[in-house]
Amino acid sequence: MCGSIYGYYYLPQIVPAVIMFAVSFLPGMLNHVYIFYYFTTEKIGLANILTFLRGFAVLVLSALCFSCIQLPGLIWLSFAVAEGVTLLVNMAVVCTRCERNEHLKGMLMLDDRYEEEERYLAFTVENTAAAAAEASEKITLFCKEKEMSSKISMTIGLAVEEMLLIIFEHCLSDREGQFADVRIMRMDKEIILHMRSAGRLFDPITYYREKKAEALQRGEVLEDDSLGIEMIVKQAQDVTFSRTFGTNNLTILLYED
Repeated sequence: MCGSIYGYYYLPQIVPAVIMFAVSFLPGMLNHVYIFYYFTTEKIGLANILTFLRGFAVLVLSALCFSCIQLPGLIWLSFAVAEGVTLLVNMAVVCTRCERNEHLKGMLMLDDRYEEEERYLAFTVENTAAAAAEASEKITLFCKEKEMSSKISMTIGLAVEEMLLIIFEHCLSDREGQFADVRIMRMDKEIILHMRSAGRLFDPITYYREKKAEALQRGEVLEDDSLGIEMIVKQAQDVTFSRTFGTNNLTILLYED
């Protein structure tokens, strides 16, 4: 009985507070997506700034301002203000960067320079052995057209086919008609290979390294089809794997001599 009395007493204050707090969900969702995207694309500084603004700086300042106004529950509006201001700051930063760099496009600041110069190849591969072999041929042909060395062309072609096959086996084995994405970009002296797949959490490079370590412990030589993976691991300047939104992302950076 006592609880219901208190509920009726505070209800006129609770309802507006809940509504004002709910208003913050839409800009908050957008901020969360952008911050996560910036972290995964190595824009760590911008991601940290936005996190600080929405979680502390703007939130505290707006709460202090609203607390000085004698209106019940108005302080809850500070969450919406914090999210809205953070989103506006993000848009201002993106617009400024896009103006300074004509190759950056949209809110995601995607660089389309290499697509325009045809130094970029992207395609989807169905989880079959034949499609993996065809993907290897596409990659090898692209490397030759972009005047990469025969060693780099062979290494990338072999590695792509081998990694696709083990991804299909261990990540998409129970999913017929599923696909993996392959992208390769030729910069000046840099070559970036990116592979993406859904399904179970799986990193083909880590899998290869673990199998090789286990074979060495047994005093054996790894005998499966992994020549291309071994070659690309030795030549790679950087290998990065991440799991984002349920998707496996593998990026390999190579430098051509």
